[in-house]
Parts: sequence; C-alpha cells; structure tokens
Amino acid sequence: MHSKIRSFFSNILHLGESPSTSKVILDMGKEINELGGLRFIIDIEKGGWTAECKNLSGIITGGIGVPSSLGEIDSNIKDAIFSAFSIPSHLCDEKLIKGPLDLEEVVSLEQLSIVYNMGNLRPSL
Repeated sequence: MHSKIRSFFSNILHLGESPSTSKVILDMGKEINELGGLRFIIDIEKGGWTAECKNLSGIITGGIGVPSSLGEIDSNIKDAIFSAFSIPSHLCDEKLIKGPLDLEEVVSLEQLSIVYNMGNLRPSL
C-alpha cells in the first residue's frame, strides 16, 4: 500500500515535466549509460518468450506464444525498463530508450542478446 501512495505522489510531483528534461529520466539515463547499456537475453520458444536484463537485476518481461514481431519484444522491454526505474507513465516515451536498430531478420533465433542505451539527454538550465 505504501508503494502505491509513494507512486501516486511521485506522479503528481512530475506532472509538468518534459520527458527529455525530467530529473527521473536523466537519472535513469545516467545509470543506464554508466552500465554501458542494459544487456538483455531473449529466449524464444513455442510456448512463449522471456527477456531478462543481465547487468541490472529485476528487469524481466515476456509473453505467451511466439511473438508476432520483434517490435512487440522491444516495446515490452522498454516498458519493463521504465517500470524498473519507477518512471511515471506520462514521462514514458519509448523514443528515449535506444534499442537495436533492425532485428526483424533474427526472429527465427531461439536466443538473442541485445543492448539498450539512452539517447544524449541534457538537463535543462
């Protein structure tokens, strides 16, 4: 219950902010960049798929069945990253997190390793 209250007030405190200049986004970007990006291992099987971050514990996502596209995996990973850093939903802009450029050709692989980084965000003065 306390985490829901904290999350509620956190969302109120960040309401007027732009995603690219928000302190919570900048802090997230700094941590991700200090790690050299977030490395995910994606396991794809007939029954479903999972994507787990290997260099920052607790970031995991997945789905049932074979994913319809790697765009679906990409979107779920970005959502899991925002959730792991407790980013308020109105600040979650998938364009802030840079994932793999073109993975459509590797859908047939059973396991895939990819890295997500943050763009060049600058605090507003």
